[in-house]
Amino acid sequence: MANVLRFTVAGDPVSWKRTGSGVNPKTGKTIRYNPKKMEQRKNDIWIACHKAMQEQGIPRSTGAVALFVLVKFRRPKSDPQRIWHTQVPDYDNCGKLVADALKGVAWDDDAQVVGGPPWKVVTDLEPGYEVFVLPLGDAVSGAWAAFAHLRALSNRVLDRMEHLTMESPP
Repeated sequence: MANVLRFTVAGDPVSWKRTGSGVNPKTGKTIRYNPKKMEQRKNDIWIACHKAMQEQGIPRSTGAVALFVLVKFRRPKSDPQRIWHTQVPDYDNCGKLVADALKGVAWDDDAQVVGGPPWKVVTDLEPGYEVFVLPLGDAVSGAWAAFAHLRALSNRVLDRMEHLTMESPP
């Protein structure tokens, strides 16, 4: 079974947003653009992934992968007991931003991601993303080993979530 790629990206989380559009005042033509904050965060994620892949000696995945994303938001001062982040952005948009950012560096296309939803938590520690990428491969014979590895990785992510919330005093 392949190694798990793990890396972090510090900074306030940003979610995926639809492409915006507007009219060019000079030409009158419709133009499309991506929100600047989203593009910057995608670039930050891409750079962190590329660096981690080089440091960990992990090549780009060519088959199925599981993507686990722990999205860490700042704990609001008004609610020091909170553990889960239940406001916008939606969890799937947080994960989609990471999946889109990793296209071309961790894998060829984000269609290769077959499982592993993001988790949103609040913390007193540095906000950002903790990303885990598990290459699953394409061999049917390795499917059970992949599921066992996924279960172990899920437990590691959940342990990390517990660790984050334990470090954050109520």
